Amino acid sequence: MPPSARHGHLSEEQIKELLAAAAPRNRAIFHLLYAYALRVSEPLLLKRTDISVDSIAITRKKGSQSGTYQMLPEVWASLTAWLQMAPMSPWLFPGRDSSRALTPRAVEFAMRAVGQEIDLPPNLAHPHALKHSAATHLALRFPLPVVAAWTGHRALRMLGTYVEDKSTEFLTNARGQIADYLKRK
Repeated sequence: MPPSARHGHLSEEQIKELLAAAAPRNRAIFHLLYAYALRVSEPLLLKRTDISVDSIAITRKKGSQSGTYQMLPEVWASLTAWLQMAPMSPWLFPGRDSSRALTPRAVEFAMRAVGQEIDLPPNLAHPHALKHSAATHLALRFPLPVVAAWTGHRALRMLGTYVEDKSTEFLTNARGQIADYLKRK
């Protein structure tokens, strides 16, 4: 089953609930997953030196484009809250052994636990649902090439697997963008 069918996407309200219910470390990870449309392993690759109040250097997997992104204020707030209590380590999210990064499995477990706490459907209580949610929410507001650039997709066809395009809101927005573009011609 493809990830889009398995996970779907969370509403913006569900995202807010998830972030509010998560402990500081998990909130920071979930915020990164959603804000930058990351795969579960990607925030775990971050070292403390990869972030600043102005920027974040993201290494993406599976052929997606890595790069330096603007640090979003709400993400910075989550990260600084976590760093105030984080163990010393070169890793932004150290595992039990602080010389190693946290594992994707630990993030998956945390997401399931917080998801149960806030009554998320099981198919949405998975880190990959945050990537789908980010792409879908961005696609409601921005042209797909802009969304592809932010999410690291090299080709628009790849972005389609992450955008839940079945919603009436998405179709209305997409048609409106095309109409606006054609009016300018």
